[in-house]
Amino acid sequence: MTHIKRLSKLAAVILAAVIVGGLINFALVPVMYEHWAQHDRNGYSDRIDTLIVGDSLTMYSVQPSLLDKNAKCFSFNSATAAQFLDESYYLIKDFIAREHIKTVYLGLDYYRFYNVEANDENGLSDIILKRLNDPGVKAEYLREKFKPDDIFDLLFRSRVYSDKITQAASNVKTKLSYEYRHYLPLNEESSYYDRGFVLTYRNEPETEEHDIDLANLRTAEFDMLKKTVELCAANGVKLNVFHTPMKYARMDSIKNYGVFLNAMLEMSESCGFRYCDFNYYRGRGGLSDDTCFINSSHLNGRGSEIFMDWFCKAFTASDEECGGLFDYPTG
Repeated sequence: MTHIKRLSKLAAVILAAVIVGGLINFALVPVMYEHWAQHDRNGYSDRIDTLIVGDSLTMYSVQPSLLDKNAKCFSFNSATAAQFLDESYYLIKDFIAREHIKTVYLGLDYYRFYNVEANDENGLSDIILKRLNDPGVKAEYLREKFKPDDIFDLLFRSRVYSDKITQAASNVKTKLSYEYRHYLPLNEESSYYDRGFVLTYRNEPETEEHDIDLANLRTAEFDMLKKTVELCAANGVKLNVFHTPMKYARMDSIKNYGVFLNAMLEMSESCGFRYCDFNYYRGRGGLSDDTCFINSSHLNGRGSEIFMDWFCKAFTASDEECGGLFDYPTG
């Protein structure tokens, strides 16, 4: 009987800790786009045949509704902020397992190919974990990424956001709002729009100094890209790969960008996927550096509308027609 009492007390303590932790998480964890994105994915699951993945460059750029009209598909944008290429891989694998995916658009960020120590710090992401619906893929992701210390961050996500305690009241107010509870858009400067796409018309001055050299690229990223190519090929999925346009000043600050560009063009030819770098889209007509970007690399809503015209023309054109849309440097 004593043993049962002890177990009962222990269970009560654990339950209390989980409840308290849940309440703290509710207050401290910021409002995230995953709330709307997962709702949309689950609601449209039987219709989704085209997947878009990548980091925030892609999240702010590729509009599913505009892609659908031109490519005759039903697409979903599962890009997330700071998404690594291996995380894109797991998302692709998850959608292939759960939806009827025919085409994948993979947005790249040249910086992930930059040989810098920060790109090695790619651990378990609770955001990616929440986006994985298939139990098998989720288990595989956990086996690959999980470390003992992660258990506390997974159970008590508020640990990660403890420095944002001043925003707790605002978080609670938003999460209790009618719009949030019914998955409606919030009246904010950057608001979730539709099927993973995030719309903003912000236009901020660029303050970040960005002077990097791409002469030596990370081979691990190309290995992961090849693994992604193989995954799509094994499942009969067409893979298209792209880089969104950046401001001219950002391009000028990157040394040896051509090394990255040439490596991608060579790999696309050898592996059989289409690669489009929209920094070299012919003329870049209408895409103003002053009004079309959030900052030096992220498009805003105005820029996205122009970009989507390019994007749809490039990926619905024949190989020959697509080649004529870009002015890639030679030599």
